[in-house]
Amino acid sequence: MKEKMIKGLVFINIFLTIIFLSFNQSWSAAGKYPQRNIEMIISFPPGGPVDLMTRILGKHMEKELGVSIIPVNKPGGGGSLGAGIVASSPPDGYSLSVMVPSSIIMPVLRKEVSFHTEDFKPIGQVAGPPPVFFITNPDSPWKTFKEFVHYAKKNPGIKCGHPPITTVNALKFMFINKYADLKLVGVPFKTDPEVLVAILGKHVPIATISAVAIKGPVEAGELKVLFSFNPISDVANIKIDPPPPDFEGFFGKKPPFDFGFYLWCNSKTPNEIVEVLKKTLEKIVNSPEYNNDLKKIGYSARYEDGDIFMKRELPDIKNLLKESLTEMGLIK
Repeated sequence: MKEKMIKGLVFINIFLTIIFLSFNQSWSAAGKYPQRNIEMIISFPPGGPVDLMTRILGKHMEKELGVSIIPVNKPGGGGSLGAGIVASSPPDGYSLSVMVPSSIIMPVLRKEVSFHTEDFKPIGQVAGPPPVFFITNPDSPWKTFKEFVHYAKKNPGIKCGHPPITTVNALKFMFINKYADLKLVGVPFKTDPEVLVAILGKHVPIATISAVAIKGPVEAGELKVLFSFNPISDVANIKIDPPPPDFEGFFGKKPPFDFGFYLWCNSKTPNEIVEVLKKTLEKIVNSPEYNNDLKKIGYSARYEDGDIFMKRELPDIKNLLKESLTEMGLIK
């Protein structure tokens, strides 16, 4: 009996020692994070705004963390493929992604994916809302957005190019189409560059697109900007003359879906690692060098703590998207 008790105590002691060592190693690894290169999953093809923004952020993170940031393009499903990789990756801080909230929430609401919004944790904001425009060809019959709205209401069925519906660009198109009763027919493309080719080739008469894709053609007079969802003064590094009307100025209310880009990780990532990333991100986003780099692609730097975003804003964004997608007939 005594011998069995001694064996039992030895077993318990060994078990507790293993647990302690495992915990200690885990904590030590988190304290030394990062110990190897970090993959940045990019949910869209190379050359688009998310790709360029991620590469800019990665360059600054390399300086701060002392490891290489490896961009990995995983386009597909309007961004949901890349999001799924982050959700299913080990929660060790070595698989991150820059995304807008809609890239995670919309596929879940539409029941297109196996992941859930709770599988992700926002580390912090890296940029403000994407500047989105309605564009057309210089020889189009509409000189102003007011003229276009008047024409569209009398001639339903005009085709409008836009990127995947999980993007903010497409959300804004769908909202204004219903809000202003334009009765446009959406023509989805995989990327902003594809939208640009379609409008330049006159395959569609009008399109919604981000600033980074149109800077050159607009300044060269190859495109006409009819409308900006945000004040043109908020859009960096692009000259549009005359400046187009913005949503609030034209419709008299704040634009919807005005959320920015965040850096995300797996929700089970240890707090010690998340804190390292938070401090790094806050320092980068608040630096003039990072802001200047973002301005070159038409974006502005903006930081918000991920936990604050989750508590104050994310629930409202989920509700807004659910209500809007239901009203647009995209979910039941």
